[in-house]
Amino acid sequence: MKKKEEKHSLAALSVILLIIFGFVSLYIYYYEIGSIVSAKSIYINEMEISDNGIFITGSTMNSALAFKSYESYSKENRIYIKMRYVLSGSILNKRTGNFTIEIKEDMKNIHEILFEGEEGTDIKSVWKKVSKE
Repeated sequence: MKKKEEKHSLAALSVILLIIFGFVSLYIYYYEIGSIVSAKSIYINEMEISDNGIFITGSTMNSALAFKSYESYSKENRIYIKMRYVLSGSILNKRTGNFTIEIKEDMKNIHEILFEGEEGTDIKSVWKKVSKE
């Protein structure tokens, strides 16, 4: 009889630990790691382009999200920027949707700056070089 009770206790403990692990995993993903947002949800307050880089401030149209980080890369004379946001409802999370981006890049050969969402087709052009001809 004692072994049966120990098995039930062990099973109950395993279920409780799995539930706790699930909640912790969800919290970490939604409040700490976040996800790439749609390029169409990003708007710009200020943008400065110099020979040595880019400075952009802005926010997202989604008030439930808070800025976490960005990723940028250059390809075919363009700079692509992916914005990562997390949920802003956590007591521990004091972030807002506002962002500041500063990218050091030689801009001589850059012709366009784009925000890119998770999908490859989710692209928003925010700056194009005007040719001086």
